[in-house]
Amino acid sequence: EATVEPTSFVVRSLLGRLAGSHFFLLLVMGGGDSASGYQTVNVHEGASQSFGVTLEDVDTIFTPFTTATAKLKERGGLDALVEALNTDVHNGVSQADVSSNFEQRKKEFGDNTLPDPDPPNIFALWWDAYKDEMLIILTVAAVVSLILGVFFPEDGESPSAEGAIEGAAILGAVIIVTTVQAVTNYSQEKQFQASNKKNDDIKIKVIRAGKVTECQIGEVVVGDIVMLKKGDRVPADGFICKMNGCKVAEDVLSGESEPVRKDKDNFFVLRGTNIQDGNCNFVVARVGVHTEWGSNFAVTEFEETPLQKKLGVVARYIGFLGLAVAAVVFVVLCIYWLVDVIGVPWDWQSLTEILQYFITAVTIVVVAVPEGLPLAVTVALAFSMKKMMKDNNFVRRLAACETMGGATQICSDKTGTLTVGRMNVTKGVVAGLKFDDPQIYDMNEKVHYLLTQGIAINSTADIEFATSDKEQTKYMGDSTECALLLWINKLNVDFNDIRKQAPDSVKQFTFSSSRKRMSTVVPIEDDTFRYRMYAKGASEIILRRCTKFMNEDGSVSELDEGMKEEYFQMIEEMASNGLRTLCMAYRDFKVFDVAEEEDDDEPPEMKLTLISLVGIADPVRPEVPDAVRTCQRAGITVRMVTGDNILTAKNIAKQCNILTDDGIALEGPEFAKKSDAELDEILPRLQVLARSAPTDKERLVTRLQHNSELVSVTGDGANDVKALRKAHVGLAMGGGSEVAKDASDIVILDDNFTSILKSVMWGRCVFDNIRKFLQFQLTVNVAALAVAAFSALFNEEPLTAVQLLWVNLIMDSFGALALATEPPTMALLDRPPKNVAHKKQSLLSPEMWKMILGQSAYQTFVLLGGLFLIPYASEQITGTEYTEAMTYTIIFNSFILCQLFNLIACRKINKGEYNVFAGLHKNFVFLAILIGEFIVQVILVGFTWDGHVDDDGNQERAIKYLDFLGTIFDTVPLDIYLWLICIGIGFVGFIWGIILRFIPTPTEKTYKGEIFDEDEEDSEKVPLINS
Repeated sequence: EATVEPTSFVVRSLLGRLAGSHFFLLLVMGGGDSASGYQTVNVHEGASQSFGVTLEDVDTIFTPFTTATAKLKERGGLDALVEALNTDVHNGVSQADVSSNFEQRKKEFGDNTLPDPDPPNIFALWWDAYKDEMLIILTVAAVVSLILGVFFPEDGESPSAEGAIEGAAILGAVIIVTTVQAVTNYSQEKQFQASNKKNDDIKIKVIRAGKVTECQIGEVVVGDIVMLKKGDRVPADGFICKMNGCKVAEDVLSGESEPVRKDKDNFFVLRGTNIQDGNCNFVVARVGVHTEWGSNFAVTEFEETPLQKKLGVVARYIGFLGLAVAAVVFVVLCIYWLVDVIGVPWDWQSLTEILQYFITAVTIVVVAVPEGLPLAVTVALAFSMKKMMKDNNFVRRLAACETMGGATQICSDKTGTLTVGRMNVTKGVVAGLKFDDPQIYDMNEKVHYLLTQGIAINSTADIEFATSDKEQTKYMGDSTECALLLWINKLNVDFNDIRKQAPDSVKQFTFSSSRKRMSTVVPIEDDTFRYRMYAKGASEIILRRCTKFMNEDGSVSELDEGMKEEYFQMIEEMASNGLRTLCMAYRDFKVFDVAEEEDDDEPPEMKLTLISLVGIADPVRPEVPDAVRTCQRAGITVRMVTGDNILTAKNIAKQCNILTDDGIALEGPEFAKKSDAELDEILPRLQVLARSAPTDKERLVTRLQHNSELVSVTGDGANDVKALRKAHVGLAMGGGSEVAKDASDIVILDDNFTSILKSVMWGRCVFDNIRKFLQFQLTVNVAALAVAAFSALFNEEPLTAVQLLWVNLIMDSFGALALATEPPTMALLDRPPKNVAHKKQSLLSPEMWKMILGQSAYQTFVLLGGLFLIPYASEQITGTEYTEAMTYTIIFNSFILCQLFNLIACRKINKGEYNVFAGLHKNFVFLAILIGEFIVQVILVGFTWDGHVDDDGNQERAIKYLDFLGTIFDTVPLDIYLWLICIGIGFVGFIWGIILRFIPTPTEKTYKGEIFDEDEEDSEKVPLINS
């Protein structure tokens, strides 16, 4: 272990105070440039009465940060800074600081929070929604219509406000459409900001008032002593005061790709960087916006997802179709107009008619362009992100929501994911004495000393025991190390007392998944030896490095091959029962080279003396076996990848239903020896990979991808980063390292395998919800365009511009909200996975095309037929011919009710799904939108009854003061009989949809591992149907 002490010093502040200034002198002893070894250095000016240094002084040291170590040495070194900050490298800040909630420190140096990004501006979002070219054109046309309607009314009378109704109505509809979209986007922006903020929801270990405790990253203050281990993210700027083989990845700030080794000439650390190897303690010097990271802070932008890209392409195709239909409608209507005006004197009213045709054509384009498709993805993803958080899935990359639904492989860690992760020593051997009760009462004093000292010192874990019934015990660090600390606590030993009394370690060889062992070297007082190394690690690895073992009486004997074989048999027995086995040993040295490079592949962990072999129990989570079966039913293969003994791994894998009778379990070294061809041959049956190295996990992911599998992999350590990035979906554990979380797509907050299963459900749910909305939207699009085009051929306009805008509002905004917020069901896991990101995976299945074409054909037939049949049928049945206004009102009302019934029908889009009402009562958003739209439609059209007429003999609304809505929407009120007919037309469409479900369609093609190509040209090649 290296302790950074460039110089020692004494701060002399009396002179500055007597002089009435804040000028401090440092007396530097034992170093410096002066010949005598003593010199005075002006460290800072303007320091407060509470601290010997100001924020400006610290900023000067870190500007530029590459010279921070040199500048600190020039100003007196680390000790000068520590004393000036009123802290201590061993005990941290004082109890008085803790009791005052660090009020003075926060006042002088600020807190460790970064500013929240500017909240989304609703007006800016509204403007973004309004900037659609078609809406702008429609607005201009509406303004012109408004002016012509006011100054050139149809009756040729003087200017009147009544002529402005249609133009104003269109403007109002445009405002409503854009406002709804802006409000929806506002809600999603807030959701994404909350997700960004979650990235800083990190707990770290600090030393305060002599105690090790945990705090949130935002609670770190200047003067704190922060304890970091491999994989941790640095929470603030500062200087290392204690380190063991510490390497820091500084690429996020310096651009340097290789990790930087910290030493006495380079011991600064910066917020946002990561501990790549080793561990360290550092004193915090700058926090929050004052750090190098804080001054360059930028909010993470959520990139466009594969589904959004695909839907953008589909939206363009539909938009082109709408543009073509609109052009045909406009040209045909203009031809009819020309026929009518030939030989008639020109007046401005003729221009109004042309403008009306233009407005209708533009409105058709507005309706046809499915702005709601990208909105639906946004709503679905934001909704799922929020709900997934409740299911302990923190989504860091939006595309992972979609991709996870198509996962065909889950490569899962064992400890804490498949198992509970709260370990306890249950049996073992200490100095030749076997035990089944961890509370050993008759242990030899020397054995007891070496065992407890080794466990307490050779550990980076900590436990903060609860002091009352209201508190919970906090476990900090590796669960295996916590189990050992709990064990010696049962042996009536306080590990904190040992650590306080023990000398500082001079060297630590940290644990890694490749070494599978850890050791710490401390100085000792002995006549023969000066240093002692305590080692622990995977039982068979440590055992092979032992040449001696301790006896029950504390004596040491040679460990011959026979005795080793006995221990190996004990290891096998415990591992076969699902216990994690661990050996603890030690070695004494006369001389130890502290400066030895940690990069050496073979640290001096040889010729060890065995102290103990223990079995640690970590029971399987009770819900995991069923969750694994569910995954298998859903077409997902679950594999266990662990660093544990193969016998332990096989036992746990069988309990989890992962390892079957014909399944294969391999150890990492054997796996690494196999060629790619050999691996590909056994991959279908490879279910357990034990004693695996990080390279093994990465290679497994690569080979699975090569075999067209869509792979998700879990990881919790810095060594898992490559595998997490390589996988299609990287799943980091919430209790894992920050480096792993940064490399992941989703963080499993509770480390539970069942939460991974929920992420699969949500992924499938997102894709299904988008498809539901797409089916609903395309049905309306096809029907609306067909009605508009065919009616134009007969010089009819059954749907006005304002009515079409109302249809657009139902489709694009409320339809997206209703269908994109459907929650997942277990039925989603009863089918094989679909890779939505695959460039050949169609957005529309044959089943969906059947429903779209069938429903739109029904609506087009009924509505176009209504143009001709309603006047005739009314005269035959009632003896009274309906007016054109009433005919158009019935068509408009029936069209809207068809969409409302179709909205329900679109809740189920997959083959074999017939019950569209399943779970409807649980989706309050859907019900609210459905009922709300129906109520608004009743208000827009109006209700009347026979004999309820005005002075002119026209049907009058039940609510008279809503008559203006009839003028705006070109409707007349309908009686109960006509309302039932309109509802009946919609309901028949619903029944027709049920009949359509029984018509057979080809099976949809599904694709697995190949991921969506983000190249622009390839992104255009999105199939609309699987053939």
